[in-house]
Parts: sequence; structure tokens; C-alpha cells
Amino acid sequence: MLLGDFAPWLCWIFPALGAVVALLVAKFSGKLRDATVISFSFLGLLMAVFLLPELFTYAFVDKSVFSIALPTGGVLSFGLLVDPLSIILANVVAFLGFLIMVYSLKYMENDAGLTRFWFLMSIFIGSMLLVVLADNLIMLFIAWKIVSLCSFALIGYYYGDEKEHWIGGPAPFPFQKPSRCGLKAFIFTTFGDTAMLAAIIILYLY
Repeated sequence: MLLGDFAPWLCWIFPALGAVVALLVAKFSGKLRDATVISFSFLGLLMAVFLLPELFTYAFVDKSVFSIALPTGGVLSFGLLVDPLSIILANVVAFLGFLIMVYSLKYMENDAGLTRFWFLMSIFIGSMLLVVLADNLIMLFIAWKIVSLCSFALIGYYYGDEKEHWIGGPAPFPFQKPSRCGLKAFIFTTFGDTAMLAAIIILYLY
């Protein structure tokens, strides 16, 4: 099989896999951990680039891996949908994600919780890529929920609420603690998640 057959899967799997590998290698070397997440993020971008030739075919390919029968008699497949829109968005997400990771090398240098940051960012990028590539609403919802949880954890990254990490300002605009901002983001995104799940259930019923 050609690499293009696996590229849509590897596009989001590589960043997610990088998060797990980073946790393992962080015990041995900080530099190796940094190189790992950057490399896996770049591989995800590379896989997205491999999809670009299919952009000009103006076709869509449903790369389904398995299906389950629904009680109503329909069939729900689980896979990835490769079409011009998903290809464009996958490249945008993978490219911006890779740039953020590279920028974070210096920006987050010497941060005490850097391993946690790399893990959350890698999972975030992988989940966003799955959002734009998923071929059904169930996979999309699961990936979107993971994105929401990562957003909550990243916004409240400095959960110790040290004053130098407070968000907002400058005066007269108020500053807020990171943990409070993260909780606020979690509550608001949960409303959106609930509405999305309700819409999916309504679509299924009708």
C-alpha cells in the first residue's frame, strides 16, 4: 500500500504518539524529550503535506476501518474522510501546531512543568487533526471533547496561581488567576459540548 493510504491516520497519530513518547524519554533527558515532540509534530505536518496532491482531484475518499450496525438498521463507519476541505484544514492545523511547538522551545525554556506542557500540546494538535479528518460525528465529538480538556489544562497551566502568571490587565482591567480562567473555559466549552452532543442525538433520531 502507498504512504498516501496511511498518511491521514499518521497525520494525527504522530502528534498523539509524540505526547506518550515524550513522557517516557523525559525521565532520561530533557533535550531528547524536546526533540521528540518537535520531531513527531513535524512528522504529522509531513503526513498532512502528503495529502496535498489529492486536493486537486476534487474528490472525497472515506478511509473507513470498521463499521457497526445500528439498532435502526443503519451502519456507522469509523474512519477518516479525505476531501479538499479536510486536506486544507489538516495542513493549516499541522503547520500552525508545528510552528507553536518550535516557538515554545525558547518561550517555555526552563519551565518546571515543561513535560506536562509538551504532553498537552501534542494531544491538542493530534485531537484537532482528528476533528477535521473524522468521517463521523461520534469520532468528531470525542476528538472535540479532548481538545476542550486540553484547552482547560493549558489555559490553567499555571494552576499554582503565582501572581506573575495572572492573566489580564493592564490596569484598570482586572487580572485573574490562571486556575479561574481555566475553569471558566471548561464551563463554557462544556455548554458547547453538551449542545453538540444533543444535536448529534437529534440527527440520529431523525
